[in-house]
Amino acid sequence: MSTPQTAKAWGRYDVILDKVSGDVAYAVLSVGGFLGMGADYHPLPWKLLSYDTTLGGYRVSEGSDG
Repeated sequence: MSTPQTAKAWGRYDVILDKVSGDVAYAVLSVGGFLGMGADYHPLPWKLLSYDTTLGGYRVSEGSDG
């Protein structure tokens, strides 16, 4: 994943589902770390992500804090 302002890539770690609707509510992103140790995890509302076919992944919307 990347933001429009930077080419910084974030790895998707997990998703959080809404219990009632079953829809994806958040993507949990991992940043940093080595071999799974020392990474930071950040939940990002799913609605802020859009799929970019050129990138082959998701982008964070312009309106987010990044």
